[in-house]
Amino acid sequence: MSYTKNILVLSSMYHYTHMSQMIDYLAAYKTYSRHNYFFHNFIYEFDPKTIDFDRFDVVMLPHNFWPMNLNEEQRAALAATKALKALFLQDEYQEVRNINKVMDEMGIDLMFTCVAEKDFDVFYPKKRIKSLQAVYGVLTGYVSDAMMAPDMLQLENKTIDVGFRSRVSPDFLGKLGYEKLRIAEKFGAFATEQGLSTNISVNEDDRLSGHRWTEFLQSCKTQLGTPSGSSVIDFDGKLMKTSTSYRRAFPHVPFHEVFDANLARYDGKYGIDTVSPRTFECAATGTAMVQLEGYCGGILTPGKHYIEIKADYSNMGDVVEQIKDTRHCQTIAKQAHADLIASNKYNFRTHVEKIDDIFDYHLPNAKARSTFLDPKAFYNQIIWRHDQSFTMGDGGLIYLNTFKAEKLQEAEQQNTKLRKVPIIGKMVNRTGGEPIKKVAKGKAALQLVRTFPVFRSLFLRAIMSGKNGPRLEVILKDILLLGIIKSVQSGLNLSGTGFGARLQLEDEKIVLIGDPKFSLQEPDEAFFEKRNPGDKVPRKDVREQLNEYLQYENGQIVVDLASVFPLAVFASSIIFYWPLEARPDSFRSNADLYYHLPGFTQISKSFPLLSKQVINEALTPASASELNALTLIFENKKE
Repeated sequence: MSYTKNILVLSSMYHYTHMSQMIDYLAAYKTYSRHNYFFHNFIYEFDPKTIDFDRFDVVMLPHNFWPMNLNEEQRAALAATKALKALFLQDEYQEVRNINKVMDEMGIDLMFTCVAEKDFDVFYPKKRIKSLQAVYGVLTGYVSDAMMAPDMLQLENKTIDVGFRSRVSPDFLGKLGYEKLRIAEKFGAFATEQGLSTNISVNEDDRLSGHRWTEFLQSCKTQLGTPSGSSVIDFDGKLMKTSTSYRRAFPHVPFHEVFDANLARYDGKYGIDTVSPRTFECAATGTAMVQLEGYCGGILTPGKHYIEIKADYSNMGDVVEQIKDTRHCQTIAKQAHADLIASNKYNFRTHVEKIDDIFDYHLPNAKARSTFLDPKAFYNQIIWRHDQSFTMGDGGLIYLNTFKAEKLQEAEQQNTKLRKVPIIGKMVNRTGGEPIKKVAKGKAALQLVRTFPVFRSLFLRAIMSGKNGPRLEVILKDILLLGIIKSVQSGLNLSGTGFGARLQLEDEKIVLIGDPKFSLQEPDEAFFEKRNPGDKVPRKDVREQLNEYLQYENGQIVVDLASVFPLAVFASSIIFYWPLEARPDSFRSNADLYYHLPGFTQISKSFPLLSKQVINEALTPASASELNALTLIFENKKE
């Protein structure tokens, strides 16, 4: 006989927006468990003296919790409790031995991992973690009730042959992580050449969430995919440091150069090859998966659950023919739905019941320790001492009665309203992110359009181009980035790092390159290309070269800030922060570490003279009146 247990979940989810998968994951325990769950969303900031861990039978640390962020006092408090401590971890490819050390310090009893069973002792050796009783395998996500709804499965009326949304993985994840970019570029280009309709992107701004992601999947006949995980395991943190340092020194080199110099000898020795929640989302929506070959956690069978692309891409022609066969794709999709969704084998209820059984097995005498805990009293304490915003209930997320929760609710209500506004709603719904922030960016861009005639001309050209021109939100984003370049060029320190910008022509790219050591003495210098200290190309020569570059069919206009900011570890990009309505916002670079200006690039093909004027405007310091306008737009200072 098992007894009802009190389980405390320590969560670090500071904001629920864009975290629907995590909400589903945490809420499932409240909904399906036979035990009592209490959620403490502490965000790494808690006084261990304010929490009596011994009142609980289990302290659970879910995968949005990073144990290394706890200080020594917090770790010691967890180590001292008699409660069973269970850690769930997903980013298990980095600093493995440091994580082992922290687990030992915290006295972790149970480890739930995405690592293959054969490697349990390699990643989590009991000789390093003396308290460890057992290691169990889990997946990165499971099937929610929403995925099992009858209207979720759609096999007809697919308007996109091949879809894909992802983000580029950091170099230190090795070849397996790199395949997200490679499959998008290599197979995506081939599929388009073969006449398939595609909607493929690995850009951060194109990521979708919530119902927009579901609708996208339902509109796709197939969805590209790769095994989830890493083929390089960084046991001591050195590989992450060396590969990132190499990327900082040579920001635009291809992946294989970083790989060969830093990672090749470690790739494939150990790895994590599993499935992501996207696997279940595709199966639920009737989207046939087109996957790169791999182990996929051992739950997918090629030819049965997905169409397999060989690792060397040698069978792309055959894959395209399979995609063109609608009936074949439907057969694959139906089988995946039957085995992954309808079988109930991978739903949250089954997962939570398994976890319940594991806790019962390791706490057979819980009756003697379990005490009644009043949920109302618990959450009143949480509100009083920790000012938390929300918790999990049987129906999902529940707001608490706090000031922060009130602000979050107001923001979400405003986001909902903006999604329904004509024109604006259509623009913000095309991509993920918060509508409030997207509208604020749009307002800033329109202020630039009003202030600078050349930017206004670019904006009007885009509008007059109609369906043949860039989308409105794309050109507004480009104008915003051009305005930021002009601002820093004019002396405004928007990012905390002062720099100037100059024109550089390389390969087929027209680059507005940021340089912390470069400053303009007069407007005419905007068209000087500074190759070496003291070495300049005359303005006339650069103008002539610019004409040539604008005519390149595949030419791009980009911004390069690699020398201004260090490479961010997250998702292999450079994150440029700048003030927006008195709070920081960001631009995230593409995988090649350039900030692309796709709308401006598109317009430049037809209007080269205007394009040169726009570039000159961005690189020319502002006049006194213009500088005042820029200050109002970006620093929110009143006149």
